[in-house]
Amino acid sequence: MMTRLIQAPMVPVRTVWRRRLADAYPISVTMFTRMVDQGILRPDDRVELIHGLLVKKMSMNSPHRIAKRKLFFALNQVVPPGYFVDEQAPVRTTDSVVEPDVMVLRGNPDDYFPEHALASQTSLLIEVADTSLADDRSKKKALYANEGVTNYWIVNLADLQIEAYTDPTGPSDTPTYRSRIDYRPGTSIPVVLDGREVGNFKVEDAFPKPNE
Repeated sequence: MMTRLIQAPMVPVRTVWRRRLADAYPISVTMFTRMVDQGILRPDDRVELIHGLLVKKMSMNSPHRIAKRKLFFALNQVVPPGYFVDEQAPVRTTDSVVEPDVMVLRGNPDDYFPEHALASQTSLLIEVADTSLADDRSKKKALYANEGVTNYWIVNLADLQIEAYTDPTGPSDTPTYRSRIDYRPGTSIPVVLDGREVGNFKVEDAFPKPNE
């Protein structure tokens, strides 16, 4: 999930680094990763790097947190050996470091140490969207399509549907996905990894219930 772009000095990092952030703008992936590793950017700063810009991430509300946990659980029931499910972990591109809510990666966790996974190494990326829906349908969708991510889902909490995007056009000047299918409660959504359907789960199992 993501929201509006902000100037680097507005990010709540150590005061001594505010001027350096401004001078170094735009920020490279290497610089961003180094800042995280050295504690200059901390988890409570809640920022991603999008095309060299620091982007403030929106705080998760309760429905968002529950949906993320339920997705993680549902996918773990169907993802076969040779893949694993991860959540809120960094994914990098040439000029970005983002944190999808949930993703399915090839291999096992040890394959991605010490470097972050590349977007191209993922089989499925998922964003849970409420107030971030417009950005997830535009900026994030274009970013993932440009990297050739074959399966991108938006779990749309407002409209109670999972939007499954496939067949990316990137890399290109205006990357997008040629196919979009919306899955609503009462149906099942197939989990397709590298062109093979490995299972499915009920759409309603990804959404919070009224008493949750």
